[in-house]
Amino acid sequence: MQSMRRLALLFATAVTMLAAQPRTLVFQFQPVMVDSSVTTVISSLLRDRMTDSRAFAVVEPPAGIGILPVEAAESLARALGVEKLVMGKVTRVGMKYMVSYELLNASTGVIELSDRTSVESENEFDVLTTRIAASLKAGKPYQASLELGAVGEQEGVEPRTRQPYSSVLFTTGYTFPISHRLPYDPGTMLFTLDAAVTYEAPTFLAEGQMGIMRGKQGFTDLHFDMLAHRLYSLKDVAPFLGGGIGVHRMSFSPDYPLASRNDDGLSLTASGGLLLFRTYYFRAIADARATVLFTQDFGTMTSAGLGFGLTSPGLGPEGTVRTPAACIYGTLGAFFITGLIVALTQ
Repeated sequence: MQSMRRLALLFATAVTMLAAQPRTLVFQFQPVMVDSSVTTVISSLLRDRMTDSRAFAVVEPPAGIGILPVEAAESLARALGVEKLVMGKVTRVGMKYMVSYELLNASTGVIELSDRTSVESENEFDVLTTRIAASLKAGKPYQASLELGAVGEQEGVEPRTRQPYSSVLFTTGYTFPISHRLPYDPGTMLFTLDAAVTYEAPTFLAEGQMGIMRGKQGFTDLHFDMLAHRLYSLKDVAPFLGGGIGVHRMSFSPDYPLASRNDDGLSLTASGGLLLFRTYYFRAIADARATVLFTQDFGTMTSAGLGFGLTSPGLGPEGTVRTPAACIYGTLGAFFITGLIVALTQ
């Protein structure tokens, strides 16, 4: 008797699940400045992912049916007894594939869900269609349906911003001396220019940086810093906090009769700011820093600075070299040689 009840319960559950799956027709997405084979692949993958989600009874479009206008698609869906239909468009914009999609009610023509997103290579189409299927299942926009930080575990594929990323970073800004015992006045605002090689992981950003500060009385500060930061978001706007250590070579070359002076020392830096455009190949950065410099002859110097900059394309998410390694090492090499020449000529 109990076995019969269990079978009846399982049968009722299966019937309920099937009844809850609306018959859905996924049309081939419309290509705009892309080859039609791209939209064929995306549409086919999306049908598979929607079937895997068990939220839709996916209906294959009849043979020979390609891209249709909305009115014709709705008419065909009603003729096939389909409740919902999915349509979309894939557009190539620079290095990106922009993908828009809609879920429509076949009988009323009402758009129940509409959203768009983008990917930067064909290797991400599987991740893309998995997320779109999740969005359609949840009835929510793409970003709201899946938190980017958790999507890797759900999809079994590492999202783009979770991939290690390397680039060349150029920043500029101003440093403001707060307290010092320097022999001459360097000024209240020092122009700063830096170049760095960065390594970015999902929650970590490291920088090997070399730069120069200039002020009054021929003041020059050549420095090399190693910095590490914790990133607090995987989205396009990512706050970060961290710090590091550095080596500085400072010199004054004032007008005669004042004597030239120079010194060097170690620094400790605390820094924080925003890393922008994390889902793009390039990055923009804005930061603030507080530095304490310990020198042998000039004593201790405390300063704070503000800066902003851009990264080169660097290495893409699949490891594709978009900035040649020679550019990365050449940039650091040029700064190192320049600094060495200046230091030896003081």
